[in-house]
Parts: sequence; structure tokens; C-alpha cells
Amino acid sequence: MYVGDGIKVGKEGRKMPGVKRLHQESEDVSKPEWIRGHYFNALSILVGVGKACFALPLVLRLDDGIKSKATEKGEGKGKKKVKTSLVTKMADLCVTYAEAGSYVILDAYFACEPVLKSFRQNALHLITRVRCSTVAYAPFCSVPTLTGRGRPRIWGSSIKLEKLFALAADFPTAKVWLYGQQVTVSYQCFEFHWDSPHQLVKFVLTQLPNGRRLILLSTDLCLTGCDL
Repeated sequence: MYVGDGIKVGKEGRKMPGVKRLHQESEDVSKPEWIRGHYFNALSILVGVGKACFALPLVLRLDDGIKSKATEKGEGKGKKKVKTSLVTKMADLCVTYAEAGSYVILDAYFACEPVLKSFRQNALHLITRVRCSTVAYAPFCSVPTLTGRGRPRIWGSSIKLEKLFALAADFPTAKVWLYGQQVTVSYQCFEFHWDSPHQLVKFVLTQLPNGRRLILLSTDLCLTGCDL
């Protein structure tokens, strides 16, 4: 199992290679909204015995502000420009260093179609968090006898996951360790389409004792709600 995230490190030097103006999305009021610094993508592997584990760093790569030779060649005359972003660079980092069949835990910032598509193509499983405002889609069952104009429909009806918390009173409960304390949380699992009309993902709606709501996502449908 691997853990990845993006890290912004402030730098004083304005002429250092890779230093650029960065926006911080942190809710911590002690951090300025804008800084000048480096943006790194980091990947670690979880190691340990039993329930005790820690993250062993594997790679820390500067992924913003410096163009690689491959990028410069792709932008040459007469060649098609390849679109890259911080999200696609993180996906490339995970694909390069993570073994096929393993799980990668990423921040909600990386919960998007390019990451899921890259992971599926390279036999990796993604575990992440999505926003409560996320909209999923139910499986679509086509009727051969019904035909109409235009492109055939491939998506089912849309489902606002936040509305499913109305059933939280009937959710099963489980005891989990959060921040060094054992607490009881309510959860329920649903399998819907999200990034692809042909692939299902598992959503785990979770409500903490303090009332906070979280929605976790897994591309591995075999994992249970307690596992996530």
C-alpha cells in the first residue's frame, strides 16, 4: 500500500530554478494564501507490523516550474503537444514506482478521471476521498426495442451522494482508530458509475461521532466498508 500527496515548500530566492507563485488551499489561517516556492509530488510505502505502520518515503520529485527533456521534445515544431497537469504527473509517479495490483491512497485533489483511467490501465487501485457534492450515476439498462434520434444513451440516472446521508440513521456502525482514539462511525457502501459508464466504483458514506460527513472512494469493489 502506498501513500501519495503534493507538497508546497516556500522559498526565499526568486531566481532559483523551479520557484514560482503557488496558491495554498489549506484551511489553516496561519498559512498565507499565496507563496513563492517549489511544488513536489511525493510517494511513500506503508511498512510496519500489525496495526503499527509508518510511511517510508520512496520518491520526492519537483513536478512544477521545470520542463523535462521529454516535455520539450513534445512541444517541438510539428509535434502534437501533450497536455500535462499536477494531477497527471502524480498519476505518472504512482504508475512508475508502485507495483501492479497494489493500493495507492491519495488526497481528494487527485480524485478525477485522468488518475482513475491511468490506474486502471496499469492495474493499480485508488483509495481517496471525494466531495460530499459529488454526483454519481446508476447503472444504465438499455431497451433494444426503444430507439430514437441522436447518440445512444450510456449513462444512468444521476444520484447526488449527499442526499443518501438522509438514511444515516439506518447505517451500520463500526469501531475504528482515528487520530489515536477508537471511535464509532456510521457507514454505508454504494456501487455507482462515476468516471466511466463501463466501470463501477465503490463509495463509502461515513458519518463521524461529531456529525462530520465523509465520502470515500475505492476502485476495488472487493474491499468492505470497514476496510476502507
